[in-house]
Amino acid sequence: MALTQFQSVTLQSFQGPDSSGTMTANGSATFPTNVTAAGVTLQEFGASFGKTDHHVKSLSASITNVQFIGTKVSFDAAVQLIDIISIRNQQKDGVGWVCKSKAENLT
Repeated sequence: MALTQFQSVTLQSFQGPDSSGTMTANGSATFPTNVTAAGVTLQEFGASFGKTDHHVKSLSASITNVQFIGTKVSFDAAVQLIDIISIRNQQKDGVGWVCKSKAENLT
């Protein structure tokens, strides 16, 4: 009988941003049985700006590179923020990201 299992993963440690304003993180989930098929969905994402003023032009998030070996599902997450301040200064002082994902084990 097929069994579908879910795990929620929260990513808060992102690397970057690069010159396009994109920050990346690696995520993973370990299941109690071997994974035979996997999917990762983006549940939510958010950005906080501290006490600085931002004029957001673009805000996006994505999940890519979903892989599974044995009991482990791994994936990459990317978030991008483009605003007037980041275009002028090419930096992200005071910006914090949280990205929540759900990994599936479709055994």
